[in-house]
Amino acid sequence: MITRKYGCYWMHIFVKAEDAKADVDIERRLFIDIGEIHPFVGWNDVDNEFVFFNGRHIRSLKQLRLKLIAKKQSMLSKRQKGSGRWRRVKQSFDEQIWKLERKITDLECKYIKALLDYCLEHRIGRVVIGDLKGIRENNDKGNGVNQKIHNVWRFRKLVDRLKYKLSTYGIRVVEVSEEFSTQLCPVCGESNKPNGRIYKCKCGFIFHRDFVGAIGIARNFYNFELKRGFKWLAPEKICVEVFKVDIDKAEVKSIVVCLRPRSWNGTPAVRRSSPFGARNPHFSAGSVMCVMA
Repeated sequence: MITRKYGCYWMHIFVKAEDAKADVDIERRLFIDIGEIHPFVGWNDVDNEFVFFNGRHIRSLKQLRLKLIAKKQSMLSKRQKGSGRWRRVKQSFDEQIWKLERKITDLECKYIKALLDYCLEHRIGRVVIGDLKGIRENNDKGNGVNQKIHNVWRFRKLVDRLKYKLSTYGIRVVEVSEEFSTQLCPVCGESNKPNGRIYKCKCGFIFHRDFVGAIGIARNFYNFELKRGFKWLAPEKICVEVFKVDIDKAEVKSIVVCLRPRSWNGTPAVRRSSPFGARNPHFSAGSVMCVMA
């Protein structure tokens, strides 16, 4: 199939390939909270460990793309439509926007490949994600939040790519309700609204809200799908595999870190540098266990 985009012709070749056979166990599950900032934050219930995909670099590229679109519209409105200057401005911005679009898609696909490799390594046969259908309906929360939900967060494309890639290896993707997934405390069960990226409960539990959301997805899966109770056995220390984009090489690298929440045992932990971002580190990091290329 041949299509025309931004003044160039593109040839699309479709090749039919057989599904790969992978050694996975359907009873091993990975519960994933899909977010606007961090695309995937998951919890492996068998090993009781977390995976964290830092998506701030990808989000910055999406915001830059929106700025270019706005500047393009502003400059085109000042010129006669169809004139030579109008065509040159349009072609220049279209090329820049298209390059950014390809870079965003490439990094998202690399994140999905990293998630697939994690599932194959841990023999995970089922990935449970939150059902985001209807999240944009009757959801007017101001210009800033609306821009994030409607223009920056392209969750449906991400979910479709995730289903396509994992199903090739026999890994099933299940969508469950996200009801109260980030509000109910996984330790005591009380309902609290998170403040920013931090989740705080009256019982003294303080943790990253995306990790609480992943545990909430697991709770909804056990309650609604398996029709049985769920209880998270909170360990003293938590193993987290952090995936982050290497900006210079445009590659995805991971590091395994041993962490504990700041007020795990009622006493505030020492604030140190966090692999989750420079702003407001929410963890007391322990020793680095290993670094993976």
